Amino acid sequence: MLEIIAYIFIVIGVVALAIGTIGLWRLPDIFSRLHAAGLVDSVALPFLLLGLALVAADLLVLGKTMALLVFALITSATACHALARAALADTAPSYKIIDRPAVKTVKKKKSTRSRRG
Repeated sequence: MLEIIAYIFIVIGVVALAIGTIGLWRLPDIFSRLHAAGLVDSVALPFLLLGLALVAADLLVLGKTMALLVFALITSATACHALARAALADTAPSYKIIDRPAVKTVKKKKSTRSRRG
């Protein structure tokens, strides 16, 4: 039963890794690609490492994989942040989307009738 749960975690990690890889190919600019890479590291890696730790079923392997997970999550976030700041400082072109709702300007029409009655 434990092996089935471990294999399910590994499959979830591989699927998340595949989705992130497709996102790296399809996204238009450096900032979106960094977002996809950061999500792959923070979603796929825990599932893969937890699945590997459950397959090994050893306390030493579990400790090493959890230490590796903590190290990878910290360094991944730091690396993504540093790359994003460098791209921003270098004024890397970004894909611009205006994320505002459309605002209609309504012009007031002058009334042709008088207000007196």
